[in-house]
Amino acid sequence: MIQTLLQGVIRGPRLGMRSIRKNQYLARFEGVSTREEAARLLMGRKVACLISKKEKIIGRVIGLHGNNGVVRIRFRKGLPEPSNGLSVIVLPYKNS
Repeated sequence: MIQTLLQGVIRGPRLGMRSIRKNQYLARFEGVSTREEAARLLMGRKVACLISKKEKIIGRVIGLHGNNGVVRIRFRKGLPEPSNGLSVIVLPYKNS
């Protein structure tokens, strides 16, 4: 169990060669700098993207992206369009 809440920043949507996946985004978390740390601390964890004080969108870390600790997050619904720079926090519980 993670004792402190990890905070991160949305870097952008997951891009394909001919498509953009509107509910999958890449995020970078503070204190996570390698692929191994990201796998150990974040894989399968629930996250929340804070849109406003009252609105948050729940997602799950589904994979790694590259070697520098960036992860892929699948949200239940898409984020609003200027999504780069939105904050993301890891929730303190892990549900299946």
